[in-house]
Amino acid sequence: MHPRGGARPVLLPVFVADQSLGLNGIARISEDGYTGCPAGINAHSTEAIAMWRTSQGERVLKGAEWNLFREGLTELWDTVEDDFDRKDACKTGHAAFDALQPGQKLAMLALVGQALHDEAVPPPAHTAHNEATIAAVFEEITLALVQEVTDQERLPDEHAEFWRKLVREAWMGIADPSMYPRLSPSCGDIDAWSTIVDLLSEQILWDYDFAQGDRFLDADPDESRAAMQEMGIQPDYFTEIAADPLDGELDRAREILRQLTGRPQRAKQKLFRGFNDR
Repeated sequence: MHPRGGARPVLLPVFVADQSLGLNGIARISEDGYTGCPAGINAHSTEAIAMWRTSQGERVLKGAEWNLFREGLTELWDTVEDDFDRKDACKTGHAAFDALQPGQKLAMLALVGQALHDEAVPPPAHTAHNEATIAAVFEEITLALVQEVTDQERLPDEHAEFWRKLVREAWMGIADPSMYPRLSPSCGDIDAWSTIVDLLSEQILWDYDFAQGDRFLDADPDESRAAMQEMGIQPDYFTEIAADPLDGELDRAREILRQLTGRPQRAKQKLFRGFNDR
């Protein structure tokens, strides 16, 4: 349970055609149909500072924490692109993300990545879809880390500890040493590394409400509303529809992801860092 704030308009992510807006090119649309931002926020102003509402306060990711998330975002982007060619190629185990169409997943990655990195972007209201997207990124990090440890012997030295170094640096930047051992990058304890990735995800996510959609959506509506209110979950948290971008808007989402990840274009096939160079 966590505080998700007071009553707010239902805000849906949409992509605008104005390419000059850079990473501020994601607008939002309110329930009454007007595109824009919450009152008092100018999305086009560099003075508008708005951060993601994380479990550790309103903030964006910086330094080693962002470096790790960016690499996970890159990996999941590749997996989502595969989803366009092969149905159900992208399965992360988080139903609120996996159930989306490929275009919706791509839009969510751009939305979440931008909101967690760019202080000038108004924070999206928390929904099952966007919080599950964050969890899916960390799931991709765990998968890459497991593959790295499993195949360590055949990796070149310069890539053999790529993911473990990223996780360790991110963890050392935020952790109390008493919370969990600061593992050496050469450590092959998959369970220990996976635990640290989970703890890092909890620096952003309040909880795992997004995994309880079936519980609330299949229940009696009155009972469901009462339970959600008691848990501090907004009424539209599970029912808000993720944006389904058109072809031109998909190009815009990819451009945002390219700017966030520093990649000129998507790789032709999914390659885990450490196994093949991009």
